[in-house]
Amino acid sequence: MFVDACTVYARKWIDEDGVEIEIVKSISDEECTMKSEAGDTLEQYYRLTDERGRLIGTNFGEKPFKFMLGNGEVIRGMDTAMTGMCEGERRRVVIPPREASEMDGHLVDGIASDATLYYLLELKSIQKYNPGERWLDDDGLQITVLHKIDDYLCKQAKTGDVVQIHFTLFLQDGTFVDSTKTREPYQFMLGYGRVEGLDRAVNGMCQGEKRRIDIPPSLAKGEIGTAEKIKNDVYLHYQVELVKVSKKDEL
Repeated sequence: MFVDACTVYARKWIDEDGVEIEIVKSISDEECTMKSEAGDTLEQYYRLTDERGRLIGTNFGEKPFKFMLGNGEVIRGMDTAMTGMCEGERRRVVIPPREASEMDGHLVDGIASDATLYYLLELKSIQKYNPGERWLDDDGLQITVLHKIDDYLCKQAKTGDVVQIHFTLFLQDGTFVDSTKTREPYQFMLGYGRVEGLDRAVNGMCQGEKRRIDIPPSLAKGEIGTAEKIKNDVYLHYQVELVKVSKKDEL
């Protein structure tokens, strides 16, 4: 009886924020070579239903959703639910409204702000956190490398190259503005981009690299996405992944 109780406790729990988590497919210690933690990039399959079991959305059988854990790219409850998972593990998760009300279009689009979210989640892959340097230019542009690429693997973006990026955009107070995570990457030619700060920050990146980019108002004019509606006197905070580099001599 004591063993059974411990097993139940290990497989199902409620965290301090009210997120209910149940492991429905576990991975043995021998097969689990690493567990997800803050800073890791995860590929996730999900199935979302309402309290009656009605299907709202799923990407099982499609392309997995990719995000950095603990970096504010998804709702708080999802960060909690995906922490400590093994590749291949599945969890059933119930996220209360207060943990599901912040940003992230792919997870909460079209759902009432007071709705409880019911998920079946599968962790497809983990890419471990590999941070790099951080620097601040004289005009206030700040760049932090969230995931670096080794020099011998780097396909570097330079002026004249065509690049494709995924980005998530926030305001200084943390307000979510826009993201390409659920659509095609944003494509532009380096040196001819619509946002000077973003153009400069992507220049020199390696394919597969991730950066956090803090852009002052003077370098934020001509924003991409819905940022076009933002006032001109605000700081913009981008999280960017360089998905593809097409060298100018390859075009």
